[in-house]
Amino acid sequence: MDSVVPLPYTRARIVNNFVLSSGHVPLDADGNLVSTQFVARQEDFDELNALCREAFPEPFPTRTTVVVDMARPGILIEIEPTAVVSGA
Repeated sequence: MDSVVPLPYTRARIVNNFVLSSGHVPLDADGNLVSTQFVARQEDFDELNALCREAFPEPFPTRTTVVVDMARPGILIEIEPTAVVSGA
């Protein structure tokens, strides 16, 4: 079956200047405070660290990294950020 079934979740919400986001592949790291990062293969952990150094400004966000089987084929890294925005 090739039809797309809507999933019961919201991609992102803003609550009291916090952006709560579902996992994403592309990411704008501005204001990121916390991220949960999922990697498909343990051997990609060093590459994930290198990407985080490029993407996230210091002070780096707190983070948890978990090795998992991804729900979508071909995805090796997914990041679930929580960020703060001003003027929201």
